Amino acid sequence: MNFLKLEQYYCGDDAWEKFASYYGENPDSPVTSELIKALNGDVLLAKTIEWLMGGGEYPLLWIKIKNPGLDDLRPIDCLYDNNYLRRLRVLLMRMW
Repeated sequence: MNFLKLEQYYCGDDAWEKFASYYGENPDSPVTSELIKALNGDVLLAKTIEWLMGGGEYPLLWIKIKNPGLDDLRPIDCLYDNNYLRRLRVLLMRMW
């Protein structure tokens, strides 16, 4: 069977940047810089994850655990492949 992958629903970089920029305007928290560093300097991705996952240390934990919405990939593993990064972005956009 050929299943559709989540990344096939990606609306494009412009839609992602428009969505993520909403979270990018939020003030930094104590874990923001740590999250940005863990996500290879991707500020918009880090702030989006931080604000969707809630405060505290949870966003740092969330990026390191397997996620069924990502076909059991860890969000941090999605940074190194464009299709997986699109999959992560779609997942985040659908969580809102």
